[in-house]
Amino acid sequence: MSKKPKKPGKKSIKNAVVLPPELQSVFNQAVAHHQQGQLQQAVDGYSQVLSHEPNHPDSLHLVGLIFQSNGDLHQAKEFISRAIELSPNVAGYHYNLGVLLQGLEWHSEAVDAYRIAIRLKSDYAQAYENLGVALQDLDNLKAALPAYQQALTINPKSLVALTNLGTLYFKNGKTAESLSCFDKALGLNPADPELHMKRSGCLLRMGQWAEGWQEYRWRFNAPTFLESNPVRSLGLPHANIDSIANQRVLISCEQGLGDEVMFASCINDLVARAGEVSVECDPRLSPLFARSFPNVKVYSKNTFDSASLECHIPAGDLPHYFRKVDTDFNGDAYLLADPVRRHAWQQRLAELPQPLKVGFSWRGGAESRAVVARSIDLKYWSTLFKGVNANFVNLQYRTTQQERDELNVVAGQSLCHYEDLDTFNDIEGLAALISELDLVISADNATVHLAGALGVPVWILLPEGPERRWTDGRDGSVWYDSARLFRSEVTGSGGWSEVFKMVIKSLGEKDLFSSQ
Repeated sequence: MSKKPKKPGKKSIKNAVVLPPELQSVFNQAVAHHQQGQLQQAVDGYSQVLSHEPNHPDSLHLVGLIFQSNGDLHQAKEFISRAIELSPNVAGYHYNLGVLLQGLEWHSEAVDAYRIAIRLKSDYAQAYENLGVALQDLDNLKAALPAYQQALTINPKSLVALTNLGTLYFKNGKTAESLSCFDKALGLNPADPELHMKRSGCLLRMGQWAEGWQEYRWRFNAPTFLESNPVRSLGLPHANIDSIANQRVLISCEQGLGDEVMFASCINDLVARAGEVSVECDPRLSPLFARSFPNVKVYSKNTFDSASLECHIPAGDLPHYFRKVDTDFNGDAYLLADPVRRHAWQQRLAELPQPLKVGFSWRGGAESRAVVARSIDLKYWSTLFKGVNANFVNLQYRTTQQERDELNVVAGQSLCHYEDLDTFNDIEGLAALISELDLVISADNATVHLAGALGVPVWILLPEGPERRWTDGRDGSVWYDSARLFRSEVTGSGGWSEVFKMVIKSLGEKDLFSSQ
């Protein structure tokens, strides 16, 4: 996530109107009040100036900034725009107009405002920074990159530019360059938990596990992480891994369903070390975890009895202890689906006309930007549906009838969708269905973790800059032996087109499942 644009400054640059001495004194006092945060006194002073000189651009501009600080962006725009009409060559006016336009989410107009500010003041580092943010919000990453680079040329210590440039490099798959930016940013602000989390993502994607997991422990101080993972009072101290042999330990759950499944690969490592292990998880996972880990007690989230426990370890800390080098990952399957429901799905799938049964899913993520980054437009799937002779089974959770109708149009056929299976809430049923498929092809979401943990062949379609869990330079996953990674090499539609060409080619190989 990019940082928000910098806030407007309070000082004007140059007045197009010369005030008489007594009004200049009033204006100067109003500016002093403004700088001290005494906004009502400042407004009174600016208003007094404007009552005598209504075309005084600095007063109009600064009143606009006060309206902006009070959240009245439309009124602010009127005042700042009027100041620009009267004095169009003041770069700061255009810059501050850009800031409030971003607040209104008028990103294209904000880009225009920043570019005018830069034309008027070529070394305007803040304008370059905010221009990059506005371009990112327009999803124009190619243009945002040089904006941040120019900001750093002017001001090498710009935290905004370093952070956002590092984020862009990460999204573009340039992990080493991204890490360099975050290292420089941390040199300027060493206690920033968000920067440590971004650095963690780089290290983990580079396979530098020990240092990456150490950085990952900053997550509980990072506001963006805490937005979806608020701190809970568990009534238990954090476990000391070195003195855990005889203790009753709770693995406390965190993050999304896919993360819970992935971190569960470490449960048996803790079982081998601790006296007694309990696992807290999303209620949808409880029966699946209880069957798969018979030596632990499984609680649905927030239902455990703290009196029966002595300490806890957050699930996301398990890799810090047990996945420090490549050889710590075995990639084996560790989840077991319900055999009764598996048999029922086996019978239902046997009724399908084609021998090859492929599950698919096209959307991932929860936060809006993540959904965009990890989702694949349905039009790209059409080449797969039309080019491969197979039964395609819809595994996507939370779909609408309109989406499914669109999917059938794109596919040129009626794809297999089971109305009686809620793939979001019924994880037991989904796990049983996946276990009876020959292959799952999916965007990066919880389904791929479920398939990998069940040992089902899963082909994961990754954007150019994937999440931290998918290690650079590999076409497989250290987490799941059954996973194969198909990576987009470029940003945009061309990348997904090439990915699907690779998928179709691989599906045509005769030895597709020879190792399964």
